Amino acid sequence: MRWIALSAALGMSACTTPVETSGLCDGLQRPVAALRAALAREASITPHSVGEAGTDVVLASEAGCAW
Repeated sequence: MRWIALSAALGMSACTTPVETSGLCDGLQRPVAALRAALAREASITPHSVGEAGTDVVLASEAGCAW
């Protein structure tokens, strides 16, 4: 109930315009590339759960930003 009241008070709705992602993608390109390189370089010592999560981040970022 608080979320509904807060959303109404702030004027939030589902009818918002899409956000331009170019600034976000530009800012993420270097850190994602560094993460990709680190995962590849340290594959033998990276815990499986960290490698899986990192790989998901890299793939989602590259797909969403079309690098």
